[in-house]
Amino acid sequence: MPQLIGGSDREQRAVGCFTMARCIIVTSENSTPVLEHCLEYLKIAEMDFESLEVYSSLQDVLYYKAMVLETLGRREERDAACEKHEQIQAQQQQLAALVVDREVSEICDAIVLIGTAISRR
Repeated sequence: MPQLIGGSDREQRAVGCFTMARCIIVTSENSTPVLEHCLEYLKIAEMDFESLEVYSSLQDVLYYKAMVLETLGRREERDAACEKHEQIQAQQQQLAALVVDREVSEICDAIVLIGTAISRR
């Protein structure tokens, strides 16, 4: 794990920290010191996924973070993680609705028309 955390590849570090955190959660038996240690890995994964704009993985990290914070009884921090999860979800929906290129939109519209015409036969 030290090789990943000290490394320069943010994506590998984020995935490694998230995987490590999930393994800690499974083996923790709700031990407070162990879950506190798990939060460190989740925070690293959160920062890296956020900087890389990998929103689906960031949502997963925030879900686990909220779950651990709930177990630790830290409700305000849990609520903040839940709120950030909802913000990321809304941001993903906005990004999905954006049309990046007009030509791509026109091609998609043509594909829909062609599919519709073929299905009518």
